[in-house]
Amino acid sequence: MSKPGKSVVQTASLQYNGSAFYVYGILSESTSLPSSNANIVFLIDGQPIGKFVYTPPGIAGGYSFNVLLYGNDTIPQGQHTFTIQNGEVGGLGSLILLDYIIYSSLRQSQAHLPVPQIRQPQSPIPPPNLPKARPLHLTESAPKPAIL
Repeated sequence: MSKPGKSVVQTASLQYNGSAFYVYGILSESTSLPSSNANIVFLIDGQPIGKFVYTPPGIAGGYSFNVLLYGNDTIPQGQHTFTIQNGEVGGLGSLILLDYIIYSSLRQSQAHLPVPQIRQPQSPIPPPNLPKARPLHLTESAPKPAIL
């Protein structure tokens, strides 16, 4: 949690190779202390690219899980540094409860794999020798009572 009027903000960074990034969090619905307001800035390669601002409704002890705080699937493929900044210099207090992060990843070995070729068999494969299907007849009967 960052405190109101701070001169330094809290950050967390992750380096990854990919083209999409999703951040999920937990939101507190309480308005009591500590402050449950959220003011989160998202940066890719040092550039601000998104912001999440939340004011709780005031439900004591309530939480919302699996909340998408940031999602972006249009990042150019490559090596990136993703940074989450909790609050802003001189701003109000901010609470961030990180749930999980999902990002795309392309391994070097996958980037240059040849495209598989589909080949037709040299000679046709004969169909399996199966017995002919017989028609199925269904009958209904009354259920028999169970003896306990």
